[in-house]
Parts: sequence; structure tokens; C-alpha cells
Amino acid sequence: MNIAVRRLGYNDIDDMERVEAETWDPELRASRETMLERMERFPQGFMGVYSDGILAGMTFAHRIEYVRKSWEENSSMESFHPEGKILYLVTVSYTHLR
Repeated sequence: MNIAVRRLGYNDIDDMERVEAETWDPELRASRETMLERMERFPQGFMGVYSDGILAGMTFAHRIEYVRKSWEENSSMESFHPEGKILYLVTVSYTHLR
């Protein structure tokens, strides 16, 4: 098994959408549009784990200025601040490869 970790980009969006759909129920998963908005605002926030060349998992984090009361508030792109001193882990998604 060959494992690689790298930053994800626009060319990975189809694989990212697949992993998100395999990880989360429909009401919890990030939409393609949400992932693209996150990527546009903070592209260095997406990291992926590849197993034998297939995306098996990913994370998204973004910068915030201060910690708010809820996950919803902290993970919202409204809380994103490009110079924020806190790197907030928004989501972890993974899939079982066969």
C-alpha cells in the first residue's frame, strides 16, 4: 500500500465530493459549492490522504480570530479571517477503500 498526503486543489473536487458523500449523511455533508467556496477563500486549508493513488480521506481547516460558542459558528466561512491566529479544524472525512 502506497500512502501519500498532499494539499488538495480544484482538480481534486470530484474525488473530494465522492469522499464527502461516502462519509456523511446528505444533511451533514458539504456540497460541491461549499467546498469550492472554502477552496476559493482558503485554498491551503484542504489536505488529502491518498492510498494507492485514490483519495481515501481529507480535512479542511481555516483561520479564525477567536473561538465562538458552536461548531456551526466556528466552521462558517463568515468566521474565516485570512490573518486569524487560530487554525480551526472544520471537518475530517474518510472512506473505506476496498
